[in-house]
Amino acid sequence: MRSLDPAALIGNWLRAAASPAGRRVLLLTFLVDAPFAFVFLIAVQTYLPQQTLLGTSLPGLCLALFGGGKLVAQYFGGRLTDRIGLRDATIAGIALVVLAQAALLLSTVEIAIVLPASAAYGAGSAVVWPAVFARASRFPAQERAQISAAMTVTSGVGMASALALGWLLPEDFSFSIALAGTLALVAVALVLAAFASEPADPVDDDAPVASGADVLGLRDVLANPALLRLGFVVLMQSAAVGAIMSIFRALGRDLLDVSLREQMVLFVGPAAGFAAGVALAGLLGSVAGRRNILVVAFLTASVSFAALPAAESLTFAVMLLTTGCLGLGLALPTTTATTLDLARETPGVTFGFILTLEGLGHALGPAGGALFGDVEGALVFIGSILAAAFLAALGMAPAQETVRNPVKLPVEVGASTVEG
Repeated sequence: MRSLDPAALIGNWLRAAASPAGRRVLLLTFLVDAPFAFVFLIAVQTYLPQQTLLGTSLPGLCLALFGGGKLVAQYFGGRLTDRIGLRDATIAGIALVVLAQAALLLSTVEIAIVLPASAAYGAGSAVVWPAVFARASRFPAQERAQISAAMTVTSGVGMASALALGWLLPEDFSFSIALAGTLALVAVALVLAAFASEPADPVDDDAPVASGADVLGLRDVLANPALLRLGFVVLMQSAAVGAIMSIFRALGRDLLDVSLREQMVLFVGPAAGFAAGVALAGLLGSVAGRRNILVVAFLTASVSFAALPAAESLTFAVMLLTTGCLGLGLALPTTTATTLDLARETPGVTFGFILTLEGLGHALGPAGGALFGDVEGALVFIGSILAAAFLAALGMAPAQETVRNPVKLPVEVGASTVEG
């Protein structure tokens, strides 16, 4: 285990985020995330709330089609990154998002256009994100935890910015003007991607012992035990997050017995716990080891959420929510950093596979929680899948090994894949 000098850890984090490559990755993250949040969580749900198509609420259809388009195109979007390069894939994905947002503007003339536009938006995101994460995979091993944590924070800032803008704008604000503003942001992202250079080849000084097999397609991915194990962890993690989102209001109404306004105040603690977990993951990720952090994270979150239905006081319930969110905050950037560890010269297929499982988890989590009926049952379900993630994390390699004869591979498939 490396030195735990706090000043050095903070310095490494700031150095990774402030470098030219770090600024580019974080700016792209913000310029892609914030417009998405504003379009689908604010604009569509605020300005088109009464619209229906085929007897179904239009905002719900838009989100479903976005998710479907993203899920279907995700793996192929990742492979596209490997085939045409990070820069060109970023440009292609953002260009598709720009076209989708332009089509959304036309929906003021013909409302049905929002449906293919939403699906195209999801497909564009499926191309963008593997390319953005692939850029982050080019960072040295000691900086990957920091950049993945910084990306998580940036995504949160983008979401918060969209929500704050939605809170400030009047409900009678022009839908066209609102979308034109987000279109301008993604256009800036397109310009940034067009002028960005291709990242340097990854430095494999941290590469684990490899089997010598290139991971280039789905068959190779399915033959990679380390990647399959990580994929299972990501699936369980995203399912838990999706299930939590689906019972967000029920936690306050049915479990804590408080109003929405009181719930928002009480949830400041859990939000702070999540933020603290993200910060700790960035600070300790390169010294404590990926597996060690994930084991602690999932054990903490699993026990907290499983015990929540039995909480006998409001204070204790909020404390359990806070520790549960702390565990999730530790886990999310660490699973991303572990994926960065696995990605080398052809990282697109890795991120395409992992992000596909993440999207699947976001769909299965709410469905699984709903099968358990009430909020207490959903919390037991959440605790159970986080416990499964904990057991899978225990199987990860505890220490990093050094390649005796380094070779550049698309994805390393040796027994040891995470730092220790």
